[in-house]
Amino acid sequence: MTQVEFIRQSKGSSVNECCVEDDGEITQNWAQCAACLLTKDYSMMITGLIYAIVWVLVICGYFAWRYKVDIRRFKLRPSKMVMYVFCITMVGVAAMVAIQYQTGHWIYSLSNFETISVDMKPKTVNTETLNVTLISDKAIPTQAKSDRYISYSRIFQLFVGSPIVEELLFRVILFFTIYKRINKPITSMVAANLVFSGLHLVNILMKSGNAYTFFQMVAGFLLGMFYSTRYFLTLNFAENILLHMINNLSAIFIPVQITFEDVYPDFIVPIVLSLLTYTILLIRDIRTIRRKYK
Repeated sequence: MTQVEFIRQSKGSSVNECCVEDDGEITQNWAQCAACLLTKDYSMMITGLIYAIVWVLVICGYFAWRYKVDIRRFKLRPSKMVMYVFCITMVGVAAMVAIQYQTGHWIYSLSNFETISVDMKPKTVNTETLNVTLISDKAIPTQAKSDRYISYSRIFQLFVGSPIVEELLFRVILFFTIYKRINKPITSMVAANLVFSGLHLVNILMKSGNAYTFFQMVAGFLLGMFYSTRYFLTLNFAENILLHMINNLSAIFIPVQITFEDVYPDFIVPIVLSLLTYTILLIRDIRTIRRKYK
């Protein structure tokens, strides 16, 4: 389902009402669309935000307690690197959106935030041959009665919650657990991020496409290594979270059912340039670590 089709079919939130013109086209006035959503869906947004906060606090609180992580040691002031990566990411996102707008070939989608509400009311079944009416005692869901919703809790979880949880688990706890045993920073980073990358194989069990899973594993390892080097050099947890969130500005809009045919050839150049940029930044950090910790 394309971005346009999904927005037109969304009923649970006010996306369809606020962001689709009378002629059925997606509005180009994004400021008006956002203001309308904030006005109409503020209660759903607040509920979703509270859910994401509780989800993060419970998971992070448990693991911080379990592995005796002293959160007070974390630096919370991001460096210039965050702004540098943010600017590069915004240029990349703008290029991707421009290509999609010009070609009419959209790969960005809201489908990752989709949840489906199904009408579970008992159905009345008429049987003319018996000339009686049978009432089913079980709910029979029907696609005709299903409404597509955009889940704000899912948005906050993917954009804010997941970066915090993943950075704590993989770039702090798992990395330092391995590092304390072998005392080799780069090897420890590789091991921790191979685990992080490998866990994305779960996407296949969740019915995600092969192309999406492959990209998640490659990007997960590469970006995870970059986040690991940044945290090792700075001990700045806030910077790691912001870097992860900046990447998710684009990543969370890539649908899980994307195929290689969707990406090639229109989007292969910006994707390769993005991965190449992170590779260069990673090599730079690895050289710094090797100089400091010979």
